[in-house]
Amino acid sequence: MTRDERRSLGADEAGRAGREPTRDPIPGEPPPVADGRVRRGIQNRHAIVDAIYALIEEGALEPTAEEVAARARLGVRSVFRHFREMDVLRAEVSARVTREVLPTFDMKARSDDPAGRVRELVTCHTAAFERLMPFRRAGDVVVHRSPFLQGEQTRFDRFLRVAIQKALAAELAECDAATLETIDLLLSFQAWLRLRGAQGLSLLAARRLLERSIQSALEAGAAAKRAARGSGGGR
Repeated sequence: MTRDERRSLGADEAGRAGREPTRDPIPGEPPPVADGRVRRGIQNRHAIVDAIYALIEEGALEPTAEEVAARARLGVRSVFRHFREMDVLRAEVSARVTREVLPTFDMKARSDDPAGRVRELVTCHTAAFERLMPFRRAGDVVVHRSPFLQGEQTRFDRFLRVAIQKALAAELAECDAATLETIDLLLSFQAWLRLRGAQGLSLLAARRLLERSIQSALEAGAAAKRAARGSGGGR
């Protein structure tokens, strides 16, 4: 059956049912109005996510609908409609940040010596922290009312812990259990925010402090495990 025959049959059946006939879309035809609205809605959403991302990156802790509308070049009412699903927008912003930051984490240590592996780990983590800092600060403002951000922060903290375990597997095997907890604290985002913010350390100074602290933790942890073995506590 040809397309014209199908159209004729559809028209006859629709006429008998008392409704408008349907037809197959023709290549090159403009899409229906509804499809146009959907497409504009998607474009507006992308523009809003771009605006939120840029504003947070520039230091805005909680961009307002008016600020987002001005940056996205949209009406405030259009932005407000999307702001009703704020956690969905946060998820889209978070996905973009994650795509940028995750490649920074290289789980495979390149250095052959413990000090070099510690230095690599600190450099890797803190480079990611620097990139994430404006987004984490903004997230901390609203995390108490955002289940999505609460989950994201928990997942990220777990990811950092696994990265430590992989990078320092050989060293941690010779240490007591408290050593991992200490290094997990030292390489937390909260510790980095304090070093760079409240304590005002430069990037290089903060990194050197963490390297020394982690080395000290590893030495103390290894000594504690040896002492436990010597006293019979390791059996």
